[in-house]
Amino acid sequence: MLKIVHCSQYLSKRKGDIALDYGSLAFESCAQIAIAMGIAIAIPNLNDIIPLVGVTAGMLLAFVYPALIDMFTFIPMGFSRI
Repeated sequence: MLKIVHCSQYLSKRKGDIALDYGSLAFESCAQIAIAMGIAIAIPNLNDIIPLVGVTAGMLLAFVYPALIDMFTFIPMGFSRI
């Protein structure tokens, strides 16, 4: 009788206590390549996206991060005085 086994079981090797599963590693690598290729196909002209990324990073650096740092630094002091 034929035993149906997942292909990653054939590709996995045991080395000590660490199981190296080459099947899932290959799948994750192919998935990352497919995602990168999908983004490259969806956005062929990076001149439209680079300013958006720059403005977003600039706003985070200018407004959001200083407010978060201030909040985590000084608000616990304010609550302890109440």
